[in-house]
This record gives sequence, structure tokens and C-alpha cells, in this order.
Amino acid sequence: MASRTKNPKSASSKAPREPLGAAAKTLQQRVADQPELLRFVRHLNSLSIDLDDEEISLEANQPETAFPFGTSSVNYSRSFDLGDHPALRDAVKNLVHEVHQALFKVASDYDPKRCDRCVKSDCCSIDRIHLTDDERIRILEHIGEKNTKAASAKYFEPDDDLGNYYKHIMRHVNGACTFLKPIGPGGMMRCSIYDVRPNVCREYDPGYCTEASELRPRRSPLEV
Repeated sequence: MASRTKNPKSASSKAPREPLGAAAKTLQQRVADQPELLRFVRHLNSLSIDLDDEEISLEANQPETAFPFGTSSVNYSRSFDLGDHPALRDAVKNLVHEVHQALFKVASDYDPKRCDRCVKSDCCSIDRIHLTDDERIRILEHIGEKNTKAASAKYFEPDDDLGNYYKHIMRHVNGACTFLKPIGPGGMMRCSIYDVRPNVCREYDPGYCTEASELRPRRSPLEV
């Protein structure tokens, strides 16, 4: 029996991959004689994926053109049904998988307990801390004051809110809300009307707060 030898040319059925530079050059060559497609590729700036409809949409925005009477711009868009492009569908599945992995990574600067570590309660130094008239009255009742102009003037100031919703702001003393007092652990500044504080204070999210000028170290989970 004659021995068989492998044909070097058929040892691998896979064609060698083109380097990225060559692939980019090929793309340039393909669109060179198609002016509209060339503009689309050059100015491609966003894509969105509809996972339910399995559709991917591309958008390209050309730079604005200026005229004496204004400006104009041209936007291009195109959508693909991922069912017609199996390789593209697989790429999207891989992308979604990587997104899921990223979701489990908590940002290093996120800290929902930042308020507990804040020494000066710097968010209470924001210039205009708004409150509604109902909130103003509730605070006065909480501290045992009557709803009079004189009592209100000690703690609040009128405000011409451009949104025409709020009518009052907290009065500031020494650069911070008048109700901020050194009543926290170790004399830390804390709200003295915490139970009846306005909604703008309740809704303030400390997770990514950048107001804090001094923070105590984070406690170990084992500390009590």
C-alpha cells in the first residue's frame, strides 16, 4: 500500500485572518465609489439594540454646515434584523453576556452609607434647599412654633423658584441650614429635624455624593 502524505496546502481549511489594518483598508476601498455609504461609515456615531425585536439600528450624523441664515445637518440611519445575520446575532449575545458581567461589578466610589461617614453633612450647605408650604408648616409644628410670619422668618426665606413650585428655602446660619446641629456621634453635624425634613433632603442620594469634604473611614463588615 502506498503511503499517503498530507498536502501542505490542504493542512488547514481556514484562511489566515487579515490584520486589522488590511480590513480597514478593504472597507475604505469598498465604500470609495459609494459617496452616501462613505459618509455613513465615516460619521457612524451610535448604535442601539432592541433585544425583544432582535434588531440593531445604526445612526450617523454628518457635521453641521453653516449658512448665513443658519445651519443644516444630515442624519443617516439603518436597521438590521438580527435573524438575517447569524454572525451579528451571536456577537450581540456575547456583548449582552459581557454587560451582565459588568453589572455585577460595583463601582468603587459607590457608598450608600456615605451619610453615616460624613462629618460635616456638607449637602446641608447647598445654597437653596427648597421646601413646600406644607413642609414649612410641618417643621414649625414639629419644633413647637406657631405658623406666623415672625416664626417662619427665623427658619425660612421666601424664594422665587423659576419652576413656580417651591415658595421657600431653608435659612442658612454659618453657611449651612439652620437646622444643622452638632448632635451626631462625636459631635458630627446632623439634621435636628430629620423626621420631618423636606422631600428634597429625603430624595438626596448619598451613593455617589461629591459634596462631602470630610469622611470617616469605612467600617469593616465585622465591626459592630
